[in-house]
Amino acid sequence: YKISMKARNDMFNAHIKRLVKEGYLKIAVDEVPELVAYLNLIGRFWLTEATINQTKGSDEEIINYYLKLIAGLFKGKTTAKGTKELNSFLKELE
Repeated sequence: YKISMKARNDMFNAHIKRLVKEGYLKIAVDEVPELVAYLNLIGRFWLTEATINQTKGSDEEIINYYLKLIAGLFKGKTTAKGTKELNSFLKELE
C-alpha cells in the first residue's frame, strides 16, 4: 500500500507541476502537497462514500458528481487558460 501511495503521490505531484509549467494553474510550490493530499483523499475514498451516500442517480451521474468535486479543488487556482479548460470540462459533465 505504501508503495502504491508513493507512486500515486508522485503522479499527482508531476501532473500538478506540469499544469503549472504549461500555464493552466497558478499555485505556489508550497501549495502542491496540500492539493495532492486532497486528490489522494478523494481518490481513495470516493467510491466508498458514493456506495454509502449516493443512492440516487445513474453511475455516470454519481461519477460526474465526484469529478465536479475534484474540479472544485482547482477553482481559484487556475489561470485564464486553465479556467477556460476547467469550464469546458465541467460543461461536458452536465
